[in-house]
Amino acid sequence: MPLFPTPFSIDVHVPEALASAPGKGNSMCRRQIPCCTAFVITDFRSQGRTFSNVILDVEPPNPRGTRGGHHTYTAVYVSLSRYRSSFGLSFLRAFPHAIFFAKPDNALQTEWTHLEALEIETSAVNYEALLAAY
Repeated sequence: MPLFPTPFSIDVHVPEALASAPGKGNSMCRRQIPCCTAFVITDFRSQGRTFSNVILDVEPPNPRGTRGGHHTYTAVYVSLSRYRSSFGLSFLRAFPHAIFFAKPDNALQTEWTHLEALEIETSAVNYEALLAAY
């Protein structure tokens, strides 16, 4: 998107004792590029932070890209949980509402099942160790 300098005029009221031409209005004109300060932050970088004003881009990743279903599943939750109130929330562009109902991909589900099995096994070992100590 090209940005072009925009003229901006300001009328300045100067006391007549200080004016270079008494009785004539003084104005100032300047040209500037219309920009505002902003920054971009990824969903991973935003974890653990809270923001007052957020513009979200929840566009799903390119299916041919390097990120798969895991990114979609986690990114939407993380992105939507980082703002203080809905008054400061805006969306950059339209997105499919199905993204809110996305399920984790198979690799993430397999890993979750594996972690649950390890938790059960670890709890059983710790419980047996406690019983043996008494």
